[in-house]
Amino acid sequence: MSETSLTVPLLTLCAAAFFGMSANAVRAGLRSLQSRIGAIISIASTTCCYLLLAPFWMRSEDWSNPGLLLFALFGLLHPWLSRYMAYEANRRVGATISATFEANSPLLTALLAVLFLGEVLTPLLGTGTLLTVAGICWIYWNREVAASIMRAAAVLALGAMILRALLVVISKVGLEMMPNPIMGAFATYTVSLMCALGYHLVRTPRTRIPLNSIGGRWFLLTGVLTATGTGCLFSALLLGEVIVVSPILASYPLFTMAVAWLLATEKLSRRAVGGVIVTVCGVILVSLAAASNP
Repeated sequence: MSETSLTVPLLTLCAAAFFGMSANAVRAGLRSLQSRIGAIISIASTTCCYLLLAPFWMRSEDWSNPGLLLFALFGLLHPWLSRYMAYEANRRVGATISATFEANSPLLTALLAVLFLGEVLTPLLGTGTLLTVAGICWIYWNREVAASIMRAAAVLALGAMILRALLVVISKVGLEMMPNPIMGAFATYTVSLMCALGYHLVRTPRTRIPLNSIGGRWFLLTGVLTATGTGCLFSALLLGEVIVVSPILASYPLFTMAVAWLLATEKLSRRAVGGVIVTVCGVILVSLAAASNP
């Protein structure tokens, strides 16, 4: 078992933890701010975090690397569009339905990785992926989800899920061309911030962005958590395979639920406990698969 084979699951778990905690901040921020404004604030916060740390990661040779262009081009769609769709889906159809769609992203990601990256989905890895997806769906699936799944607003959650799956695969390709995770994240978020601000100025030029409001502060925190999580995610993708990273990353709702439980904003049901157990088993299997194929 190599050190790298353990590093990839640990980095991905860290990314899942930060993304999971950011979901709690998003819920708090959406109580007082529109999803579009919240997305702008959080993306700006993430970009500023990377910019402040630029002396530690920025390299002059990366500016001419073709991988930088790939990250920048994807910034036209992610995170501003995917984040807006996810926030709006959360507002319209609720966190339950949104999370159910999100939980299925590893299936699409694994398919893309096998088809376009030539990665091999072993039986152990496939079983772990299915268990992780099943565990998250078990936590969130109920009659309300089944009745609401065909709402037009659910398309937003589906779109966000597809874009996030593409993010993982495209980021892997970009990192193989330019092995600098933070530079890739910075390029994506900078372009995305310009797109989000441009859309805001065209649609509602007179609407101010309330950074110092309660909702604004929650989204600033979201950006900091996302910056850390994205750094961990891209580092994991640099070292490991997409089919290992994606299912572990999908466990982030467990961290969202854990924080909500600690803050006494949600109660743990038997269904939730069962879903957690199944998801953890899936993550363990994926980690074992990664360790057995260093």
